[in-house]
Amino acid sequence: MKSLRMALLGLLIVLVGQVGSGVVGAQGGGSWRVLSAERLELPEGVSLFFPAPDGRQVAYELPDGEGGWQLCRFQVVTGERACYPHPFPEAHISIDQPWSLAPRPLAWSPDGSQWAVTGQPLLQPFIDTDPVVIDLATGAQTILLDDGHAGSIYGATDNPVWIDMVPTWSPDGTQLAFWRWTVNADDTIAVPVVIVAAVDGGEPRTLFTLPVAVPDPRMIDMAWSPDGNTLALNLPLWDDEGRGGLWLIDIDSGRLTQSIDQQAAIDVLLYAHGLRYLDYSHVTAGLAWPLAWSPAGTQVLFRLAELAEQPSLAAWPAWRDLVDGWVVSLSVEPPPYVDPDGGWRFMPLWFTWSPDGGTILVAGPEYPQPPDDALQPLGDSLDFAAAWEAHTVFLVDVASGAVTLLGHLPDEGFHLPVWGPAGDVLLCGHRLVLARE
Repeated sequence: MKSLRMALLGLLIVLVGQVGSGVVGAQGGGSWRVLSAERLELPEGVSLFFPAPDGRQVAYELPDGEGGWQLCRFQVVTGERACYPHPFPEAHISIDQPWSLAPRPLAWSPDGSQWAVTGQPLLQPFIDTDPVVIDLATGAQTILLDDGHAGSIYGATDNPVWIDMVPTWSPDGTQLAFWRWTVNADDTIAVPVVIVAAVDGGEPRTLFTLPVAVPDPRMIDMAWSPDGNTLALNLPLWDDEGRGGLWLIDIDSGRLTQSIDQQAAIDVLLYAHGLRYLDYSHVTAGLAWPLAWSPAGTQVLFRLAELAEQPSLAAWPAWRDLVDGWVVSLSVEPPPYVDPDGGWRFMPLWFTWSPDGGTILVAGPEYPQPPDDALQPLGDSLDFAAAWEAHTVFLVDVASGAVTLLGHLPDEGFHLPVWGPAGDVLLCGHRLVLARE
C-alpha cells in the first residue's frame, strides 16, 4: 500500500497477535526464550540511566552525599560499581525535568570504555557546558570542544557560546557528532548545525546546517550507521514546508536527504491506530528519539509522536527499510482478556534490535492494566505488587511480521532498552538473558 501523500513511500501495517508463548522465531534459525530475569539493584536517587551497547553495564547519575553530583558505572553481571566526578555539577540532568524530556546528554563508546557527556545546558539554570570524554579505566576527563566561555549561556560578553549536545559516536569510536546551537551576542540562537570532531583532538568539521530552526530540541536524536557512512537524524517539528521527519546525511559530502517527511509520519501514525481519527486535519506528528540502525545498516528504527496536545495519538515505533523503501509500523490487536471496544490501548514506547537484526523487542504499558491472572511474568522472582504498573514485552520478527507476547515486567523505571550481543537485555530496570532454543 503506497503512502497517501509521499510518492514511492510504502506503508506496511504489521498486525500484532498476542499468543503468550514466550518464544518467537528469529532469522538465522531457532527461537528466542527468556533464560532469566532479575531486577537491577540500583541505589536510591538515580536520575539518569543509559545502558551500554553490551547490555552488561549502565551509566547513571547520583548525588555524591556532599551536595554535589557524580556519574557512576554499574557492572550488571559482577555488581561492581565505580563513580566519577560529574563534569557539569550545575547542569546535571535532574535540575529541571526528567531526562526523557531532554536532549540525550551521554553516550557510551561502541566498545564500552568511554563516555561522551554534554550535560543539560538548555535546562535551568542554563549553564554552558563543553563536551567531555571520560575514560572509564583511568577516570581521566578530557574537554573535547571548548568555546572559551563559562557560566550562563545568556548575556555572554565574550565569544558566541556553543551549545554542543546529543553526542553520537562513530562505529569505530574515533569520532563524535554533535548538534550545535550557537547563542549570539544578542542572546538569539542561530539555526543549528551538526559538527563532527575527532576524539583525539583537532578542529571540528561542520557537516551541514539544518534546513530549519528547531524550536523544541527535547526529542532530537542522531544515530551513526554501522558502516560509518551515514548519519540519521530526526527533526521533531511541524512547519509549512514539510521539513520535519527523518533525514539521512552522507558523512563525506554532507549531502542531506529527507527519508520520511512529516505528512508521511502522520499517515503511518494514523494507520497504526486503525484510522480511528478520520478527521485528522489538525494532527501534527513527528519523529522523536531514540533512533536506532539495524545491525546490517539497512533499516532505521524510530518513534513517531503526536506533537499536538489533543487528541493524543501518543508514540508509536516504526522502521524505515532503506532497501525496498517500506515504512513498517505496528497495529496492535486487543488481548483476549479485554473488551476490544472498551478503550484498551497499548503504548509501545521502548524498542531495540536483536544482535542479528532479525527481531525487534517492543515494550510499553497497557491501559487498562492486565489483570493479575493475565500477567505472564518474565521471571519467578519479579514483584509486580511493588511496581506502579506492568510493562508488556513483545518480540517482532522483522522478516515475517510475526509478533509474540514474550511476557510482562514490573515497571521499575529506567526504560531505555539495549540488547547486547550475548543476549543480555536491559529494560525497565531489569536484566533479561535471552537465548535461542
